[in-house]
Amino acid sequence: LVDGGAEGEAASALDTGVCSALAAACEAELRRMPTSEEEDARELASLSLSADDAGRRRSALTFRVVQKAQLARVAQMLHSLLACGGAPTAAQVWQRSCVA
Repeated sequence: LVDGGAEGEAASALDTGVCSALAAACEAELRRMPTSEEEDARELASLSLSADDAGRRRSALTFRVVQKAQLARVAQMLHSLLACGGAPTAAQVWQRSCVA
């Protein structure tokens, strides 16, 4: 992320394209998965606590639920950035990372 002048404008356009591509990749990965986050969460909640194979299934479902939540969160964050006028500048990213 670069700030300032024609170089900054070109970098901003590139950053916007990168944000768009990353959001699309996250959404494509979510669509590729055979179940939704909600379906996995329901199945996870319905598993019994006693069976060994349920423990392995619980671990797999927990991983999938977290993975899907992260993909959805990243896609939403990128869309929010783009809706606010494009990718943030390096100064904005630095400010957010230092404040948060």
